[in-house]
Amino acid sequence: MERIILSIDCGTQSLRTLLFDYQGELLDRVQIEYEPYFSTKPGWAEQDPEIFWNSLCQGCQMLKKNNSDLFAKIAGVGIATQRDSMVNVDQDGQPLRPVITWLDQRKARPVFQINPLLKMLLKTVGMDEGIAKVQADAKCNWIMQNQPDIWEKTYKYLQVSGFLNHRLTGKYMDSTASQIGHAPFNYRKMEWARKKGLSKILMPVEDAKLVGLTGPGEILGTITTAASQATGISAGIPVVACGSDKGCETIGMGVLNEDMASLSFGTTATVQTTTQRYYELERFMPPYPAPLPGHYNPELEIFRGYWMITWFKNEFAHKEIQKAEELKVPPEVVMNDLLNESPPGAMGLMVQPYWSPGLKTPAAKGAMIGFGDVHKKK
Repeated sequence: MERIILSIDCGTQSLRTLLFDYQGELLDRVQIEYEPYFSTKPGWAEQDPEIFWNSLCQGCQMLKKNNSDLFAKIAGVGIATQRDSMVNVDQDGQPLRPVITWLDQRKARPVFQINPLLKMLLKTVGMDEGIAKVQADAKCNWIMQNQPDIWEKTYKYLQVSGFLNHRLTGKYMDSTASQIGHAPFNYRKMEWARKKGLSKILMPVEDAKLVGLTGPGEILGTITTAASQATGISAGIPVVACGSDKGCETIGMGVLNEDMASLSFGTTATVQTTTQRYYELERFMPPYPAPLPGHYNPELEIFRGYWMITWFKNEFAHKEIQKAEELKVPPEVVMNDLLNESPPGAMGLMVQPYWSPGLKTPAAKGAMIGFGDVHKKK
């Protein structure tokens, strides 16, 4: 009997449920879109974690309705999600606060007090700014400092992937290849950092609040009866450890070694390759654990890279959106018609893509430069 894989891809702006055969052929898909975040203060970017779970359930139920024969043949489930977006849950697995997403710009106070001698040494090797930034960007530190009651009630502090894996299996388990972001993780050893590890010192999350980890390709658990009723997936189907959305894109592109690179135009645009060697493209920026066991994904990124397309569309492409609705096609298809009329290089028009700053350029601002009277809407 033909066996089918159900892949769940939970991104920043949408969740996709996809059915593949064992040869990797896409058989059917459903995409559920949602706003990438809500903001109650300037620079904040939060999301209700239930949106991810409800979208997963909706997508699965729609797949089952559209293609019940294929859906009945599901032999395994795998989850890939956005990175560096952590969920605080209580002992019952219920969220205690909105997810502070990877787009959020709030800053925490330092948790590691550096003596003058060590500070001088860190500055000499170029680590002082990096250590300060990691502490400031770690949202666990911000929650501990500003919402201590929430932190005290937190039973597990986990990635979106771990949150969805728990909803499906009832177990607090996740893939090592999904631990990308501000959490006390040892990237070289692909395990939680130990007590005196640098990331543990800078992000002091208690061991008890962290989930169990297993390598990509291993079974995390099986679909529970409750999850089966919510999603339509048969109870007992195994849920397999996968990796982050970017890492899964890279392996899906066939980038299995350093002979190739994957260009990903997601909310953040990235360049990744795959290697068995641990090395840092930028000093003190570790390569991420790859979904390919025992491998790493060195990466360079343009923060909010493809998000700018959505921003531009929503702010300036109202006529194209209206035309797309009439033609029943995505707005990007209509925008591509304008793009096809614009010559390569856009006659000198350039974008500096700092709509949000990068790690090394915290004060950078975005710009469109090079305008002349030759530039029209296209």
